[in-house]
Amino acid sequence: MFVIDYNHLQELYNGIPPIKHTSSSRVIQTVSGEQSPIICTITVTLSVAGGTYPCELRVIKGLNYKAVLGRSFLRAHGVVINLQTGMLGLEDHPPNTCMEE
Repeated sequence: MFVIDYNHLQELYNGIPPIKHTSSSRVIQTVSGEQSPIICTITVTLSVAGGTYPCELRVIKGLNYKAVLGRSFLRAHGVVINLQTGMLGLEDHPPNTCMEE
C-alpha cells in the first residue's frame, strides 16, 4: 500500500489534487500500531529512478512522512534498498535516493 499525507498532496498540486475516489478501506494501521482514517484514494503516475509507475495512493491526514511506498510496490518492481548508502534501486533503472533531504 502506498500512502501520502493530505497536506503534502495539497502542496504538490497547488491545492488542486487529481480526481479523488472513495476508498474501500476506512482506516490504515501504521507501523507503530496507530489507526488513521483514509480520506480518499487517488491514482497518479509515480516517477522513480527513471521509470514511471501507475499507483493508487491512500490519502491520510497527519502522516509523519510526506509519503510511504508500500511493500507491495517495492516487491512488484524488484526494489533493492541499500541502507548503507541510502539508495533505492529498481530493476532495469538507475538507483534513486530515498534519504530525507
